Amino acid sequence: MDNDLSIFIAVDSEKDFVLIQNVLKQKLPSFKITRTTSVLQTARALKENKPDILLLDLNLYDSIGPRTVADIRAVDPNTPIIALTGIATSLTVSECEKAGANYIFTKSDVYKDGFVDILLRVLKTE
Repeated sequence: MDNDLSIFIAVDSEKDFVLIQNVLKQKLPSFKITRTTSVLQTARALKENKPDILLLDLNLYDSIGPRTVADIRAVDPNTPIIALTGIATSLTVSECEKAGANYIFTKSDVYKDGFVDILLRVLKTE
């Protein structure tokens, strides 16, 4: 991994994207973001460039729930995925882990101090 982290953010909500981007800007010294808004667009982007990590909204235009993680894992089995969800039930967390997510966060937790620390920890273990 070079000095600039490459982060893909797959989220269809402009509001969520801007908030996630702002959190990252506050905590990380240098990074490059690629934004996608669907599983299809994310899959295409992953074939062209390999990010250091993917922040993946579980509910995109073309996929819902843990299936979103499985759809991406079918295309890219290696890129670390942090799944983002509105509500993290124990079933959702379990199904996301089985599908290949490295970590699951509720969207409200993105704005808490530990989010970037977890992101960096996931990067170090991959």
